[in-house]
Amino acid sequence: MKARIALSILLLLPALALSFLVVDYQGRLQEAGAVVEEQKTDLLTRSVEVSQLNSELNQRDIEVNRLGTELTTALEEADYWEGKAHLRQFTSVEELEAWLAGNDIDKREYVEFTYDCDDFAQDLMIAALEDGYLVSTELWSCHMLNSTIIGNDIYTIEPMTDGVQFVGKLDTNLVGDNQR
Repeated sequence: MKARIALSILLLLPALALSFLVVDYQGRLQEAGAVVEEQKTDLLTRSVEVSQLNSELNQRDIEVNRLGTELTTALEEADYWEGKAHLRQFTSVEELEAWLAGNDIDKREYVEFTYDCDDFAQDLMIAALEDGYLVSTELWSCHMLNSTIIGNDIYTIEPMTDGVQFVGKLDTNLVGDNQR
């Protein structure tokens, strides 16, 4: 009988050991499951952070593109005005009159309070700048005109008719010297 008991114990030992192993593996499996759940939560948190960072990156890309466009525009304007950096005065009344005859500003339609003397004068000044000449605008008795200097002489320009009129000399301190 002792032999039977010993044999039964010997037969039960592997089953008992196997049962302990199963319990141990179940415990380890639960621990691994908890770690996996923790990792899933961490992954979800990281995914949200990545989405936020991608959103910020997209906003920065939009800003960079906007700034790039502004820079391109500024560079184009700088290139445009670089050629105008050497503005000069007309060398003679004939050069001024030839330049005036070459533009069509005086041919534009006068529209009261919409396109009137100040608009003609501003457009003539801008056209002169674009062509490299120094011409200004000024108000004379509620009427906008342009003016320019040729040598030591000051001239006004009626922008609506291209009329040129001598005004006076620059370097003089006598009223009588302001005659041509």
